Amino acid sequence: MPVDDKELQALGEQLTQIMGNHGKIFHANSGLYFTRFNDGAIGVVYNRTVIVLHVNIWASIMSKMCIRGESKETLNEALDFHNKKNLLHKKQQD
Repeated sequence: MPVDDKELQALGEQLTQIMGNHGKIFHANSGLYFTRFNDGAIGVVYNRTVIVLHVNIWASIMSKMCIRGESKETLNEALDFHNKKNLLHKKQQD
């Protein structure tokens, strides 16, 4: 369902009210938004429906969708990647 700029702005304001200010809201496509909560959970919004995914579920999705497929190893890598802070900053220091 395509939305115009005014609808997107209104939806963005609505998302901020629903989800609070947990960081940035990423607009992937028409009606599809993502945000990350302070506890690591991911908020997914599609056409005004909000779904909150626990960090383990999010990591499982990332692991399952990677080219190597879901395994204990890829799940742990996804969790590590999701939970690390300042990856770019750390690489620049090394």
